[in-house]
Amino acid sequence: MKILSNLPLPHPDDCELLLFDNKPDGQSSHDPRTLLTLSRILDHLPTGWIPDAVILKSPYYYPMPLEIERCPFPTIALLDDWFGGVDYLPDNLRRVDYIFTDRTSLDVLAKMGFSNVGYGPLFGFDPGRFRRIDGLPRMYDVTFTGSFNSNIQTDRLPYLRRLAELDKRFHIRLCHSLWGDEYVRVLSQSKIVFNRTIKGEMNMRAFEAPACGALLFIEEENKEIRDFLEPGRECVCYNDHTFEDLLTYYLEHEDQRASIAEAGWRRIQDFSGARLFSQLCDSIRELRLRPGVNRQSIPAYHASAGHRDFVQVSLSLRGRAEGTIEKIQEIASRQDCNPMALNDCAVIMLVYLEDRIQSMPAEAQPEVARSALALCDAALTIAPGYPVVRFNRAQALCLLDRADEAIAEFAGVLQPQKPLPFEAYKGLTYPVHYNFPLRHRWSGALLSTVPREPEMAASRQRVLAYAAALCLGGLYEKKNNITEAAVCYRRAAELLPDDPAGMSRYAMISEVDKSDELFRNAMNVNPFAVDVWQRYLRFLFEQGRIDEGKEFLDSCMLCLSRLQMTTKDLLDEFELFRRMFEVFD
Repeated sequence: MKILSNLPLPHPDDCELLLFDNKPDGQSSHDPRTLLTLSRILDHLPTGWIPDAVILKSPYYYPMPLEIERCPFPTIALLDDWFGGVDYLPDNLRRVDYIFTDRTSLDVLAKMGFSNVGYGPLFGFDPGRFRRIDGLPRMYDVTFTGSFNSNIQTDRLPYLRRLAELDKRFHIRLCHSLWGDEYVRVLSQSKIVFNRTIKGEMNMRAFEAPACGALLFIEEENKEIRDFLEPGRECVCYNDHTFEDLLTYYLEHEDQRASIAEAGWRRIQDFSGARLFSQLCDSIRELRLRPGVNRQSIPAYHASAGHRDFVQVSLSLRGRAEGTIEKIQEIASRQDCNPMALNDCAVIMLVYLEDRIQSMPAEAQPEVARSALALCDAALTIAPGYPVVRFNRAQALCLLDRADEAIAEFAGVLQPQKPLPFEAYKGLTYPVHYNFPLRHRWSGALLSTVPREPEMAASRQRVLAYAAALCLGGLYEKKNNITEAAVCYRRAAELLPDDPAGMSRYAMISEVDKSDELFRNAMNVNPFAVDVWQRYLRFLFEQGRIDEGKEFLDSCMLCLSRLQMTTKDLLDEFELFRRMFEVFD
């Protein structure tokens, strides 16, 4: 089978794969973030080389080629991670013939009206990398390596806290980020690897842990694990009630732990990335796709020349904007009647400014912010009261130091005069970077309520109001208006009680007798939120509670060392707290 792909894929020997620069993996210099035209890709194919399928892997992270909807060959999207891009990606997916994804995404896409979608395992493992290392002792009882982002991993963090509390009995290692050979080494040194997935999918860790000989612990409700491993014989599935008991049991019964780990290792060898991709190729053959038959119409806004693709390529996971201000303005000029398009161009302009603020001349920065503001004003002329635009307009005003006007806009978002339809809550919001709470909450609000539009609108309104309340509180704090700031932070905590930011900020300026409880609640929501730790340390210092502060600081430093989250800047910040407590003492 001949495959043309945007990314390297773990293909078997009987599959011939070329990347978009028409070179095989290993010889290719193709950057998948580059926006290419379909005609450019096809014009440079080797003479007589005709692909059986064009595969677009990870379309949330990497742009589809321009005009891909006109491709004369079957086009297939491999949709893995995408829950941060639900406003744009579904319409982009209408440009392909078929979509393979996980079971949860399958259900969501079906609710969005997609019928050309099927289940397909998209990960697997590389046996050349993930393997048992002879002679390496399993020195860790339980390990975890992965994201601690509270805006995404809301279900995972409470389990990580419970895992950390077992550290007095067992050797626990929790790693915020670990890559390459060191990651493989830690897996190979682990008796048990804890896993908690986002979507109930068979994620990479679920393959890699048993491949390195560790016993995989995965959530009982996982939708895919039983397709690969048998619980109780080849892995262990836990729930809220059995978590600690199962961990303790298998750590105290090494023979049973080792037996299940061995069975899991043997079974997982059947699921290398190359084998699973070979099965995917078989599924593609069986579908007998006819190019274009399953491609759906694209809304005019997304189909408009250049804009859809420019948005996608401009906003990667890291929120970096590509191109120039002139390009953004040129795109916007063709969208002068579309408020959502104008809003998105304004956000991209603000991202452009954020991305280049260190290298851009100081005199040019306000001009970029004013250009973004003008686009927001144009959008509001067409759609007065559009709350997403008002939120972004307020952000542009903040960058221009026009605080009073920004306060008025944020206040309007926080307290809309009337319920609005879901269309009023579509579009990009600034900032767009990975750790900004609104980015993932924004997508989650849609995914949890689709296709019920009134609930979708209400859910998004709550998330946007939460972000506006946080921003308002910050502006009032800068004005030293602590009373109004407290009102805003309290409102944020009410709107999203499962996010620690509102609670911890409210705690800093609330009545003293409430503050401890608020901080405890915030740290229960996310026990690894370093910014909350820092606020609590500052609070204890200001209250003169030096002994408590020193004790809490020691626990923070111990946790940081266990999580391997320490950086020089972070250590410097906590060292400053230590000096403050010592001087006061």
